[in-house]
Amino acid sequence: MTRLPLAALLAALALTPAAAQNCTQALDRAQSSYQSGEFDQTIDRLTTCLEADAFSIEERRAAYRLIGLSYIGKDREADAREAVASLLEVAPNYEPDPALDPPPFVRLVSEMRRGRPAPARTGGAVASTRDGFSVSFGAHALGYSDDDDDSFSGGGGALTLSYGVSPTLSVHAQLSGSSATGDAPYDLQLGRAGLGGRYHFGGGRAQLVPFVGAGVEFQTATYSADATSGATGSVDYTGPAGEVEGGVRYFFSPSLAVDAGLSAAFASLSYEAGGQTDTVAATTVFLGAGLTWQP
Repeated sequence: MTRLPLAALLAALALTPAAAQNCTQALDRAQSSYQSGEFDQTIDRLTTCLEADAFSIEERRAAYRLIGLSYIGKDREADAREAVASLLEVAPNYEPDPALDPPPFVRLVSEMRRGRPAPARTGGAVASTRDGFSVSFGAHALGYSDDDDDSFSGGGGALTLSYGVSPTLSVHAQLSGSSATGDAPYDLQLGRAGLGGRYHFGGGRAQLVPFVGAGVEFQTATYSADATSGATGSVDYTGPAGEVEGGVRYFFSPSLAVDAGLSAAFASLSYEAGGQTDTVAATTVFLGAGLTWQP
């Protein structure tokens, strides 16, 4: 029952790069359309790419500027105000260029900037997800169960290196280690190494950014004899797993955020030694929190 949501999430994450590729030349073409007085074509072309989240922060700033200018050219002030409001959300410190921009646009931006509250930012940057690398350090509690009726609870930590393809889409690599105890006369150590992707809702615009994600990983589950049982020895089970997750990220500044999330990993783990083999299906649920730094 876990394969369908995992496949659906991976398919959704794969759509955004295709949309970005189709919009690579959109800004240049929209600039040409605007200069030719083709305002509707400019607006339509840029709106399509904005709705697809195919632009970086800088590209969205340029797109909202051209949309606002186009609405000014069509004498539609209310729509121009909406475009300028979106422009100022992306770039709160934006200043129009009186040498290039028409006076109505310059006046509108100046008027709306005076009426806006001070945005949450440091050094002019928006406090939200963005393009580029980031590093996360986190701690988690976990619950582990397998189809041999073993169950464990415990905790651990994780290190994640991410790369923002766009403010809304990122890919990551993660290393994680956990230890847990249960009713059985042995303990569990769980190691994980995986790759995945996340979609950030409102990425690049909001301080509070919900996200969903999916990934694949390799797990090593070591069952070790409990010291109190008087027995010794351990057995290693290894195998692949799929993971789905959801959570939120809140930015205190453009470079620092706190994360909280819930994830579940579904693994098929095997053991083979001395001519003996065994396979178990294991499910692990993680509840975690951590800090993210993006330079």
